[in-house]
Amino acid sequence: MPAATQTLDLEAFVRGVPGIYQGVPFDLYLQGNAMHQSTLKKGRDSMKHLKCAIDGTVAVKVTDDMTLGRALHTAFLEPELAATHVIEWTGGTRRGKEWEAFKTDHGDKAILTPAQYASMNGMVAALRDNADIKSWLDKVEDTEVSCIGEVQGVKFKGRCDAMTTAPLWDLKKISKADDRTVDAAIYTYGYHIQGYIYEQLFGRDRFVLGFVEDSEPHDVRPVELSQDWIDLGHEEATMLIQAMKHCEKTGVWPGRAEKIELRYPPDWVRQKFGNREPITLDGESL
Repeated sequence: MPAATQTLDLEAFVRGVPGIYQGVPFDLYLQGNAMHQSTLKKGRDSMKHLKCAIDGTVAVKVTDDMTLGRALHTAFLEPELAATHVIEWTGGTRRGKEWEAFKTDHGDKAILTPAQYASMNGMVAALRDNADIKSWLDKVEDTEVSCIGEVQGVKFKGRCDAMTTAPLWDLKKISKADDRTVDAAIYTYGYHIQGYIYEQLFGRDRFVLGFVEDSEPHDVRPVELSQDWIDLGHEEATMLIQAMKHCEKTGVWPGRAEKIELRYPPDWVRQKFGNREPITLDGESL
């Protein structure tokens, strides 16, 4: 069920009190006492991976890709904060005393290389020039809105890029916005699971992904997840949640394989060897 109240009590958010919250800083959002859809998706690897994510026993490595994504969200959705939340590093290779001092002075910001900075500006310009994105911006009620609520008896938290009067929107940078890459991204990164969970949390019935290419020409492609995608997200989230509840009950969190497996070569390997050129030695086939 969607959260029914709105509040600015940040302490309540950290405690996991159900509600819709504006103005939750991202570092505080991470402390919210509730499951996150990205954590649940670790169960796609195994329940052991999910337990590790729940316990926080493996540190999340912040990649350049994640940093650029964070900067894009700030520069596009909250441009007034870009000057204080995003900074460009122009000192060359990122190592040495100068780099370490720069990180110390600006560690709370998204630090971008010149190439990343140019990519961010290109993506922001392309997004602002897209008619569908412009229409969406006209309907935005608030940005970076956090929520805590229940999905199938589990307390979840979510953070949508922007609340609108119609669908939920989430910006996603992508290498290519062609059909195959978009479909692969939706499944690989579990955006259909996110769509289902966010619709439940925020009380919306539409979920749109604003894809933007991270290189020239920074093509923009808004994609609304069909009910078929949301249904698949519902189905997969249900399997993961049920498996998690079973593990919590039994105290056993299995990995990918708990006993010896007999593995056979997959079709793609058979095809590869079936199509190879014959090997010869001194004119004779081996």
